[in-house]
Amino acid sequence: MYSFIPRAAPIHRDVTVQTSNGCQYRVKSELANQMVAIRCLLAKSADISVIPLEDIDSETFELVLKWCRTVRDSKVTLNEHSARTMFKKLVQESIDDRIMIYKLILAANFLDIESLWGATTQHLSDEINECKSVQDMNKIFNVK
Repeated sequence: MYSFIPRAAPIHRDVTVQTSNGCQYRVKSELANQMVAIRCLLAKSADISVIPLEDIDSETFELVLKWCRTVRDSKVTLNEHSARTMFKKLVQESIDDRIMIYKLILAANFLDIESLWGATTQHLSDEINECKSVQDMNKIFNVK
């Protein structure tokens, strides 16, 4: 992933974020540290009490947090294969439509969570590669 956000030092405190639909979440530092955009924002303005996420709704952010907890608790070194496996499990457990995959791609990009961005885009790529016809492709992207 190409990131134009400069890398920032880890944060050592919990942070509060507010989603686009007004829900607030207290995020533990070990999860927030996976979100480079939040680290960079706090590096520039340490006195921010609530970080607004204007483009991420609560349903999407809850899945982002679930991903971050999964990565944190993983016993294996995160690589492309393990991330793909972990994301497939997340999809099976928590995601029932393709729109949420797209929302997660955008959230991962906005928050600069490289592991989630890689896993979501790889998942979409795998779906596209499984297409055998134009009709299959139209179905994936809901084209009529």
